[in-house]
Amino acid sequence: MTMDMAKARETSSAQSPLTQVLPDYQLIASWRSTLRDFMATSKVILKRHGITSMQYQTLLAIRISGDEEGMSMNALASHLGIRHNSAVGLINRLEANGHVKRVRTERDRRVAHLQITQSGEACLLDLAEAHHQELMRIRPEMRRIFK
Repeated sequence: MTMDMAKARETSSAQSPLTQVLPDYQLIASWRSTLRDFMATSKVILKRHGITSMQYQTLLAIRISGDEEGMSMNALASHLGIRHNSAVGLINRLEANGHVKRVRTERDRRVAHLQITQSGEACLLDLAEAHHQELMRIRPEMRRIFK
């Protein structure tokens, strides 16, 4: 517990529990509300592009992987914190939509490396721009909260 919270509890102990509001509560409530608004807008953006939140996270993970050959399925599953078979399902849907492709290397034909296609890059660019605009919209509120 921080010193500020301890002081707030001491000074508010004379108040009823229903009327005392610690400053951190307001910060947390404001942040959660702003985050909820961002996530709701994100859901609309993703729906407009015909992609799920996990598919978007998958495209982002593959895009930032930094591996020249592409990200492996195991690395993707680990990055997303999901099971291998769930990652396979995500990739199957993204591949069916033309957003990713599996590439086998000569070094090890058993391992498929995941790469984003041109269509996937275009989709990712549109999504990133729309999310960036939303972040810029809520930026003043975030600054107010975290001043």
